[in-house]
Amino acid sequence: MKQSDFESEPRHIRASTICTACGLFLVSLIPACYGAIDDCGAIDATHAGACGDGSDVETTAPRVVSISPANEATGVTSNTQIEITFRERMNTGSVADALKVSYFSPGDLSPRWDETGKVLTVTPQEASLYTEGTTPASTPARTYHVTLSEVAQDLPGNTLPAFRSSFSTLRRLSLSIGSESVANHDTYGPAVNGSPTFCPEFEPMRVGD
Repeated sequence: MKQSDFESEPRHIRASTICTACGLFLVSLIPACYGAIDDCGAIDATHAGACGDGSDVETTAPRVVSISPANEATGVTSNTQIEITFRERMNTGSVADALKVSYFSPGDLSPRWDETGKVLTVTPQEASLYTEGTTPASTPARTYHVTLSEVAQDLPGNTLPAFRSSFSTLRRLSLSIGSESVANHDTYGPAVNGSPTFCPEFEPMRVGD
């Protein structure tokens, strides 16, 4: 290879030619913007491109790896935090603009990112609500929807596909349970070291899912 070869193509050096002709000098001759190189000098096609033409920028769309509570989870307690894990480091401002949680305004949500920029923990400033009723059939659980619009982006600016997940909270049921007859001393015996204890005719009871 002639010196003129390098002068005529300073920004598009062919990795295969360098591998054959230059051996150990491969790394020093490849422009820094090219990205990963395998053992024989082949450039990773995902990151390959000439400096400055934009083709060296990462173009893979980010995605959500996991969310807690899990999608369609039931019986979630009112103080549960929402944790979203992304595949790569995100633009935190764009995620804040894209995030919506039903029944909460953006100001009701306190976001916190971990040091990797991949894990977002959202704490509602007020507890999630339980629906209240007297029978399970007439008291459907409250469902919360967590959505991320396509406004969300990773650091290179790639758009996150629209994401949606949901969970439902516990229910609070007040039931009146009446007995057919009131317990009495003769039937059930005296209380230990005291007088008999009688059950009230109706006793409210609270239960959850």
